[in-house]
Order: sequence, then C-alpha cells, then structure tokens
Amino acid sequence: MNYPLLKMKPDTQQELERQVDRVLKRLPEIPAPRTLMPRVLAMVRACAALPWYRKSWQAWPMPLQVAMIFVLVASFGGFFFAAWELSRAAGYAAVRQEIGEMFSGLAVVGNVLGVLITAIRLVVQKLGPAFILRCFAAAALAYCVFIGLGTVYVRLAFSQRR
Repeated sequence: MNYPLLKMKPDTQQELERQVDRVLKRLPEIPAPRTLMPRVLAMVRACAALPWYRKSWQAWPMPLQVAMIFVLVASFGGFFFAAWELSRAAGYAAVRQEIGEMFSGLAVVGNVLGVLITAIRLVVQKLGPAFILRCFAAAALAYCVFIGLGTVYVRLAFSQRR
C-alpha cells in the first residue's frame, strides 16, 4: 500500500498530528494470532488459581492485611525502642569509644588531605596557574621523551644483528 509522504510544516504541530491520524485510520486492521486468546485466558486462569499468599498484597484477605500492618508497625516500633534502650545501656559508651578509636585514623587522613589541599591552593595562588601549567607540560614532554628513548633502547637491545 502506498502512503502519501507526510509534509511537515515547521510551525504547525496540529497539522502533522492530523496527517498521522488520517494515515493511521486508513491502515487495515491486523488480525490477532489464533493462539492469543487461549494463551491470555490460560494466564488469567493460572493467576486466579494462585493461593492468596502468592498474589499481590492488595489481593490478600482484608483481616490478613490489617494483621500484617499491625505486625509491621509493632516490629518498627520495637526496633526503635530497642535502639533507644541500647543507646542508654552502660556498654554502649564503651562500644562507641571503641568504634571511635577504630576510625580515628580516618580523621588523621582527613586532616592531612585538608592541609595538602590548602598548600596546593597557596602554591597556585603564589606561582600562578600559567607557571604550573607550563611545569605540567614540561613534565609530560619529559615523560614522553623517556618513554620514547626507553622504547628505542629496548629495541636496540633485543634486535638481532645480521
């Protein structure tokens, strides 16, 4: 079937929508496969035959939904009550001190990183970014030269003489 080309005017979205609608309405209906309806009905029957605990929570019986809500609220409240009681326990302070000692090294690393960042910022301020970029460019050039010379030396060392 030959369809006319859709000519889109740059300023009218509605005209494009009308043309697409006309073209789609002229399309013939595509018949569904013969096996589609039996497969869909079999899936519906299989889902309906599932026990309540295998279905979504909304399909559970109402008394079980209410009971589950009470169980979840009680568990949630019990958890936070236990956490609150634990924070008041005598051993909690000792555990907290132990954990603090375990992670004290991280505080030192954080302080060192802070000092290094401050030092780098001061160096950039005093020397200027242009000078630092030139230093990085010189270092990159030296690195490339060393890699190149190393490659040449390795090839010379492993070359076979005729």
